[in-house]
Amino acid sequence: MPAFYCENCGREVPPEVNRCPYCGKRFYSVRCPVCSFTGKAALFVNGCPSCGYQGSDTGSGKKFLSEKNEKKKRDFPRWLYIAFLMFLLGGLGALIMIYIGL
Repeated sequence: MPAFYCENCGREVPPEVNRCPYCGKRFYSVRCPVCSFTGKAALFVNGCPSCGYQGSDTGSGKKFLSEKNEKKKRDFPRWLYIAFLMFLLGGLGALIMIYIGL
């Protein structure tokens, strides 16, 4: 079940309430923290209807209805892959230059 939090005081609130029981802030709609989809709380009972986000848990920080909705994390930054590719292409070019005798 997804968790709902008050934007004013930050405390967890039940999904069926229209007003925060702690600070009194009135709720007009719910907004997904991942994709910013906004709608009534009833739409979010099974998670965000747009991206599938179900709220945070203590382990991974984000949990989704399906793994395909979660953005894939890279092990290394993209620039590192590009630098490695350039290094390999430079080495290949040097070998070709040596082979043809330039």
